[in-house]
Amino acid sequence: MRRIWLALVVLWAVHVSAQEVLMPVVGRHQASGGKQSGEVTIPFFDDFAGGRLDGRLWCGSQSDVTDGWGMYPPTVGVAKLDAVDEEGVLYQNISSTFSADTLESRTIRLDSVFEPFQEALGPSDSLYLTFYYTVGGRLSSFGGRIGDEPDEQDSLVLEFYSKESGEWVKVWGRGGCSAEELKTATGRYWQRVAVAVAEERYFNDGFRFRFRNICSLDPTTTAGLTGNSDQWYVDCVYLDKDRAHNDETERDVAFVEPARSLLKNYCAMPARQYRRTEMVENTEALITNRYSVTVASHYGYYVLDARGDTLYSYDGGYENAPPFENEGDYQRSGYHARAAVDFCYPENTLMTRYKVVHVVKEGVMGDQFKANDTVVFEQVFEDYYAFDDGSAESGYGLTSTSSNVFLAAEYNLPNADTLLKVKMCFNRARDGENGNVRFRIVVWKAGTNGPGEVVYRDEMLRQPQFGGLNEFKDYELERPVALEGLVYIGLEQEGADYLNLGFDRNYNHSDRLYYRIGSEWQRASAAGSIMFRPCFVPYETLGIVSVVREERELTVFPNPARDRFRLNGVERGDEVTVFDSRGVEMQNVRAEGEMTEVECGVWAQGVYYVVVTAADGRRQGAKKVIIVK
Repeated sequence: MRRIWLALVVLWAVHVSAQEVLMPVVGRHQASGGKQSGEVTIPFFDDFAGGRLDGRLWCGSQSDVTDGWGMYPPTVGVAKLDAVDEEGVLYQNISSTFSADTLESRTIRLDSVFEPFQEALGPSDSLYLTFYYTVGGRLSSFGGRIGDEPDEQDSLVLEFYSKESGEWVKVWGRGGCSAEELKTATGRYWQRVAVAVAEERYFNDGFRFRFRNICSLDPTTTAGLTGNSDQWYVDCVYLDKDRAHNDETERDVAFVEPARSLLKNYCAMPARQYRRTEMVENTEALITNRYSVTVASHYGYYVLDARGDTLYSYDGGYENAPPFENEGDYQRSGYHARAAVDFCYPENTLMTRYKVVHVVKEGVMGDQFKANDTVVFEQVFEDYYAFDDGSAESGYGLTSTSSNVFLAAEYNLPNADTLLKVKMCFNRARDGENGNVRFRIVVWKAGTNGPGEVVYRDEMLRQPQFGGLNEFKDYELERPVALEGLVYIGLEQEGADYLNLGFDRNYNHSDRLYYRIGSEWQRASAAGSIMFRPCFVPYETLGIVSVVREERELTVFPNPARDRFRLNGVERGDEVTVFDSRGVEMQNVRAEGEMTEVECGVWAQGVYYVVVTAADGRRQGAKKVIIVK
């Protein structure tokens, strides 16, 4: 029986059983921009390092480009062929086996090499198409396989287009198997294939080639548990003349995985909650030398602020990179693979983003394949927390015999703040079956071993909203919720259907994820991070932040307040304005002395901001006051 989900962990609570289930994701990136027509000539090379299909080389967008899926990928970025179409939904012509994704090249001119004084190409020019492939996806660093392995009746095929006959000709194929079967056969998970372009009928102005995925689905009676399947991965597609079938390694020093967050606990967090203690001690850069001998390579990284100015730079110098002999032969030098992080992002900053840019190259000039020599991570300090990097490798959900299940993620807020909404990314099951799941947003204080007292619970029931691949949807809370310290934010799900929430397998924060069926909370066992982002008051955008540095010490007491609070440090004639978390003005008064009292008994619970404007127009910084009931 096919494994429809990726990992199945059986956990026991009091009187009920529960299962954490991970499902393959459904969705599709769009092809990148660039030249969409015109002639393509050799050499033709793509290692999919750009994160999207290159429209200058490929037709359509049935196949997808992804990071973090293939086991020991040759370089960062691989093309993925699976069971969802260009719209990101499961193919509708499903039978026992059916033609699913296609990755098709644009027309390539093989009638001439377009060089002065060169003769036209022909069968004697030793023209080879080489590529690497694997199946199913890698084992996560934290456990469990990412991806679904094709069954025996499934296959990946390569076809050449014959212009003279108008037909596609199969020139290579591989039946479905497991990644371990590939490893057993050759000692590697990634298999290299070399196919000669040697027949006269292909040497004209109409040559094309394509990969096709022939796959199948197993039905299930459980709503929401029919997902994507039968993944094949293709990398380093290279077509050129004057080659040999066994020139296995191209001279290429490259990154193997995407850049990572430089924060210990989050990929993104609210700017005002950031502390220097959040920084990691070392980078994690996975670098390979896909050549047959050791070469000297240079590595460094730098951090750019929102204006593009360099905030910090690191020079790792030159180190020898070992040759690509066995999968996993990566650069081990600590100066390149685990560089020290000797800087901190600025504290107490407004909302902003930084770019962390990693660069590696062979020698001084670099090699001919430069697209995979740079990887970038965008570090976000805005108004939300994110454990995930924005890319779902699985869908997460709970199945249970209980009528209600609870899911909660742990967050630490050093500063008091106001929760306004939650962004969630749902993976669409076949025919949108999980669109009928009903849930409420719930917030808990910290308990002894996980979530404790409920401080917020939706009155209304909500349902998943679907967008494109990795697209988040906003769920506004029914009222703002004032929070501080250790809190838990999550869902109460009605019924036992599968929720299928996006799940990032590249960052493991299972120690911050809890679920409850019955009376006891359990820590999650599925390794990864849910794509669930609590959003707080973006007070920097409400027009209530100081443009002039504070000159007087303003204090608010009591804080939290219930019926009234006093503002100390003002001067007679100052304008005192109070805004709620949405930027709506609640009260405006003139100070009569060094202390002003504000009545707040009728205001709703939440966080408010007090702004003092002097008579000369100078504005002092917003002071936060929490109203409790």
